[in-house]
Amino acid sequence: MGLWLIVRIFSLSGERMVLTALGRHSDPWGIMGASSVMAALFLWLGVFLQHQPLTWLWPILWPSMVYAAAFSLYTWALSKGPISEVSPWSNATTLLLFLWHPGLSQGIGFIASFAIGAWLAGAQSLSLAGWVMLASDVFFAAGRLLDVHYRLYSPLTYGANLMTWVSLWILSGLALSRGRGKILSTVKNFPVLSTLEGFFNALSYVSVIMLLRQMPVAIIEAVSSIAGLLAALGGFIFHEQMTVRQILGAFIMSASAFFLLLTQSPITLNSKWDMLL
Repeated sequence: MGLWLIVRIFSLSGERMVLTALGRHSDPWGIMGASSVMAALFLWLGVFLQHQPLTWLWPILWPSMVYAAAFSLYTWALSKGPISEVSPWSNATTLLLFLWHPGLSQGIGFIASFAIGAWLAGAQSLSLAGWVMLASDVFFAAGRLLDVHYRLYSPLTYGANLMTWVSLWILSGLALSRGRGKILSTVKNFPVLSTLEGFFNALSYVSVIMLLRQMPVAIIEAVSSIAGLLAALGGFIFHEQMTVRQILGAFIMSASAFFLLLTQSPITLNSKWDMLL
C-alpha cells in the first residue's frame, strides 16, 4: 500500500509538470488527445504483459463521460495557467469528497484553514485557469465515487477501458471541431514529452484504482494533495513569479486537504499512520 501511495504522489506531480511544459508550446486539445491515447496504449500494454484477458467493458461508458470532462478541464487548466497557481486548487477534490461523506466535526476546521490558504494564494483574483481547475475537481470527485462501484474489475483492465473511452470522447470532440490533426502534431513535435505524459497519466490513474481496493476514496485524494504542493513548487522551474504569500497559501491548502483524512473515521491516530506507512 505504501508503495502505491508513493507512486500516486510522484506520478501525479510528474504529470502536472509535463502538462505545464507541453502547454507552453502546444494546443490544449492536442495535449488532451495525446495524453489520453498514450495512457490507453500504456495500460493495454500492461494488460498484455500481465497476461490478462483483453476484455472490452461496456459499462465503463458512463464513468468515462465524467472523466473525459474532468481530464479535459484539468489539462486545459494546467496547460494554460501557471502551475504555481493552478495546482493547489486541485486539492478541492478532497473537500468535495469530504462534504459528500462528512467525517468528524473537527474536519470543519481544516476546511476553514483551506479557505485561509486559498485567500493567501490569491483566491480573490483567481484566473480563468484556476476556475477551470475547480470545475475539473467537481468531475473528478464524481468520477472517484463512480470508480468505487467497479472494484470487481482488474485495475489495469478497468483503467485501459476507461482511458480508451476517454480517448474516444476527446477524439469525437476534435473531429466535430475539425481538429483531428492536433493530436498528431503534438506527438510529432514533442514525442518525449507526449510519451512521458501518457505514462504518468496511466500510472497515476492505475494507482487510484489499486488504492481504492485498500482504502476509502477520501483518504486517497487527501494523500494526493501532497502532489498539489509538489507541482505548485514546480513554478520555480518554469520561472513563474512566486511570492512567499503564494507559497504559504499553497502549503496551507495542501496541508488542510491532507489532514482532512484524519477526520474520515474514528480509528486512532496511530492506526491511521500505520495504515499509510
